[in-house]
Amino acid sequence: MRFLKNKSAFNLVVFVFLMLISSHVCAFESKQEVDAKKTLQEFCSSEFNGIRDARVFYVTFSPDQAARDDKINPPVGAVDKTWDWDPLVVVDSYKIKNIEVKGERAVVEVSYTRLANTESYGYNRKLIENYMENDVVKFQMVFKDGNWKVFDPPEPRISYEAIVNYYRNEVASMKDVIALPDASKAQKQWYQKLKK
Repeated sequence: MRFLKNKSAFNLVVFVFLMLISSHVCAFESKQEVDAKKTLQEFCSSEFNGIRDARVFYVTFSPDQAARDDKINPPVGAVDKTWDWDPLVVVDSYKIKNIEVKGERAVVEVSYTRLANTESYGYNRKLIENYMENDVVKFQMVFKDGNWKVFDPPEPRISYEAIVNYYRNEVASMKDVIALPDASKAQKQWYQKLKK
């Protein structure tokens, strides 16, 4: 009988111990979710508002993705995206939805209201209307060097206001360039294209 009492006490101690451990694990996962979501919010907000260097701070690339982008856009590759050259998506709004963290990896769903996207690169690039109210994008994230990073992000998603302001500033800056006596024909053509 005494053995059963000790066994019950032992089981109670084990149960309490397991509950404490599981609550700490849940708290850790919860903090990981909060931190991953915060990083993605900062990244999405930066690109939405037209901040080009968001990828420098919030992103990490696989060797394959970095190599593909380096071929398209040397020497800056995947890190530096230009709003008048590289592919992008114009959006009206976004909302971070679901997040799933498993260890040092996370998947976060973001719902965008898409207005348009681009076709082609550089001087041949065109903005094509392509409306979708609930354009869900799954962002992969990794925990690296003590921080969450967006892993191989898709094309930038930029607000309509940010892209209009970007082009407005480009036109204003090019106006001074084409006024120079040594302005090239290509610069003048680019300026005319920007004004449209």
